[in-house]
Amino acid sequence: MIDLYYWTTPNGHKITMFLEETGLPYRIVPVNINTGAQFDPAFLAIAPNNRIPAIVDHDARGGGAPLSVFESGAILLYLAEKTGRLLPPDLHGRIEVIQWLFWQVAGLGPMAGQNHHFSRYAPEPIPYAIERYQRIERVQAEFERALAKVREDKSREAGDRPILKVTTRGLGGEVEIRVRDNGTGIPPESRDRLFQPFFTTKPTGEGTGLGLSISYDIVTQQHGGTISVDSQFGAFTEFTVRLPRRMHGATTGRAA
Repeated sequence: MIDLYYWTTPNGHKITMFLEETGLPYRIVPVNINTGAQFDPAFLAIAPNNRIPAIVDHDARGGGAPLSVFESGAILLYLAEKTGRLLPPDLHGRIEVIQWLFWQVAGLGPMAGQNHHFSRYAPEPIPYAIERYQRIERVQAEFERALAKVREDKSREAGDRPILKVTTRGLGGEVEIRVRDNGTGIPPESRDRLFQPFFTTKPTGEGTGLGLSISYDIVTQQHGGTISVDSQFGAFTEFTVRLPRRMHGATTGRAA
């Protein structure tokens, strides 16, 4: 049995997702970070960094005393080695997974945390920080990568000439951007999950399943816009982004 010291944050969710995927038995021990429970001496004995998540494994490999692990990346690596799941045994596959794990815990995670702080909790708006962590260009880059892969696949499989069409138009208080290709399309069973974190149809090692999820959050939460997708399997895919002409939250001087 594994005790998971947890609160409802992205870092906490990473561990529950792994445990559910692998079927390991666990129980949740809530640590309410809103009331300062992470500074309780009993919790600090398990996680001296005073952050969730942390685990105590009462059935560690090799037996012996219960083993405590803190920091989400270390926990994921420990659980992968314990179960033999989600971490390839061969050297190349193992390094591929580990480098993306380290990228998440050292890059994406902290950047997302800073964005959340400056857009939600900073006592006063700091334009430089808000701009740094909310650049809409990230969305454009993700679309370009995703659609380039579709065009490449279509060209290779069918010999068709790939076409990418980008159109913009004004809609009163909004600006609309449409990006359409003539690729292989998205199957209906995948369309509803397209913006979910970690969902991907790519082969292992070719994507994290986070790009469109992050893009969705940037467009909807940080800019007050909408993003949708239309696709016909075997024919096309079209993303439509609508953004307000006025920056979301501009009337109060605070970021959304």
